[in-house]
Amino acid sequence: MSITVVRIAPRGAPRVTLLPGFMGGPRSFDALAFHLPDDVGVRVVTLPGHGDRPSLPAADSWNEVVEAVAREIASGSVPSGPDLLLGYSMGGRVALSLALAHPDRFAHVIAVSADLGLTDEGERERRVATDEARARDIEARGVAAFVSEWETLPLFESQAGLAARTLETQRRMRLSNTEAGLAYALRKLGTGRMPDLRPALAKLAVPVTFAAGGLDAKFRALAEEGSRIAPAADWVAFHGMGHNVALEAPKKLARVVADRAARALERLKSSANATVSV
Repeated sequence: MSITVVRIAPRGAPRVTLLPGFMGGPRSFDALAFHLPDDVGVRVVTLPGHGDRPSLPAADSWNEVVEAVAREIASGSVPSGPDLLLGYSMGGRVALSLALAHPDRFAHVIAVSADLGLTDEGERERRVATDEARARDIEARGVAAFVSEWETLPLFESQAGLAARTLETQRRMRLSNTEAGLAYALRKLGTGRMPDLRPALAKLAVPVTFAAGGLDAKFRALAEEGSRIAPAADWVAFHGMGHNVALEAPKKLARVVADRAARALERLKSSANATVSV
């Protein structure tokens, strides 16, 4: 794991920590960061198993890997303003788990195209088997062959109209991973390994924004479901967009992040004023 600081927040200003999806890396959110206000700090955390020198924490469970990410995040500087967390897909699942494990750490969480966990044990077993088969495929045939097939999944059809340069940057980032690292990520951070977050989300006081592309029916439904479960939650659908909203609609997603950052800053100021008045 590693932390890439994109922009340091001015004193008292908000900061957002970004967690990429599967095969993503430090440049996954370049366009999003570009469209965020200059007074919002930005940093990207590379997930376990990712990058050309991947971190492979010794862990037997989803929660243990999440705790390894939590320690990495905590090792960075502590902002004087509100600290927000945004995760996409695999990073979104990790972001929700981090908020549940450390509810006092983040002022607002934005989960983009994030699953809430599987409720059916049979489905869970099938997903674990699927991710194991993918991990073995990567180990046997290499990253390049896997990426070529991964990019043809129906999940990413909406990206066909994006600029060639954007898609090539994404492809290079995917190819920069290692066989051992991606296999680790599938085995430790796959959807089948994570717990069903719904019961814990129902008790989460941290404000959460669930987001998904309007064309991504499965994750749009999950975003709406999550907003109904978590007490301080809302949800946003990006019409005409698919699974990777950060790639397909970075400017629109940046508006949502900026708005939630402004709300978090206002809550922090109100809390400070209330403390002073007492």
